[in-house]
Amino acid sequence: MLTEIISMLKMEIFGNTIEQYILFFISLFVLSIIFKIFKEVVLVSLKKIAEKSTTKYDNYLIDAISELKWPFYTWISLHLSLQVLTLPKSFSIFLDILATIMIAYYISKALLKFIELVIKDWNSRADPEDRVEDNVIDLVVNVIRIVIIVFAIVTVLTNLGIDTTALITGLGIGGLAVAFAFQRIMEDIFAFFMIHIDKPIKKGEFIVVGNYAGTVERIGLKSTRLRSRSGEEIVVSNKDLLNSWINNFGRMSERRYLLRIGVTYDTPADKLERIPKILEEEIIRASNELKINRIHFVSYGDFSLIFEAYISIYKVDYVEYLNVVQQINLNIKRRFDQEGISFAFPSQSIYIEKMPKEKI
Repeated sequence: MLTEIISMLKMEIFGNTIEQYILFFISLFVLSIIFKIFKEVVLVSLKKIAEKSTTKYDNYLIDAISELKWPFYTWISLHLSLQVLTLPKSFSIFLDILATIMIAYYISKALLKFIELVIKDWNSRADPEDRVEDNVIDLVVNVIRIVIIVFAIVTVLTNLGIDTTALITGLGIGGLAVAFAFQRIMEDIFAFFMIHIDKPIKKGEFIVVGNYAGTVERIGLKSTRLRSRSGEEIVVSNKDLLNSWINNFGRMSERRYLLRIGVTYDTPADKLERIPKILEEEIIRASNELKINRIHFVSYGDFSLIFEAYISIYKVDYVEYLNVVQQINLNIKRRFDQEGISFAFPSQSIYIEKMPKEKI
């Protein structure tokens, strides 16, 4: 009986014995169970452990491995199990090609997932003013995706025994040619990334670039658009923008105002002594969002006695800032009228000397 069973196992069907087919199915079954346990038990357990850790990179690694779906595990199980069978050379080569492509595809997908999660985590942990916009992150991820795909294709072709030297050389020369032809555009695109990474400006901020001033409306891939105070749109290339001095009024925490007031020379000394206190009272009454840095009687002018008040106004918006300045000026005018203090204005005194009559 045993001899008959062994004899039957040695029977060949399509170039393989029944024993080989049995080993194939056993191997396929065992590998499928192993991968199922790995995906549904081991991977889930590792994910729970990773969630308790202080770092997030192990979470991202588990999420990246989770990108390996059942087609990947099934194909790997099938490919490894087929090694016990004797297959036609052409069919075996075909299976190797499919396995290489499958592995390259899923490994590239998992790698891209890990890189994407790391980049987005880095961006989310940055300070709000330093965060890169989501569309820029997506653009960076797409560029990385293209690089990974090209690298995967070259790796697959190399593993299949295809000489990729000419392909790599062609890609290098082609890349240089494209970079040279689109040099100006590439410089603007690079500047676009630098603007979003370094963040010298943001949408909605009022800036001065060279001889132009306006509110940032849009930071595009090639150019940045400003809206001037007179209403026209100003288009500045990103490269020129970064190569220029930028005055960013949107980042101001305060605006400084120098108040200069001239009073007439006939103002009595006692009133001159009271003017700094009067100015202080009326400036403070204008707004509670300011600070007086100094108030002094600073000089004798050509036609006036000059007082200066140096003020920090915590109103970044230009219109609100002007409203505070206006209220300060109105308060001082009303108070000076009440106190009988006169503002000086340009004047000239002419003295006529009476000449003595000539003796006759």
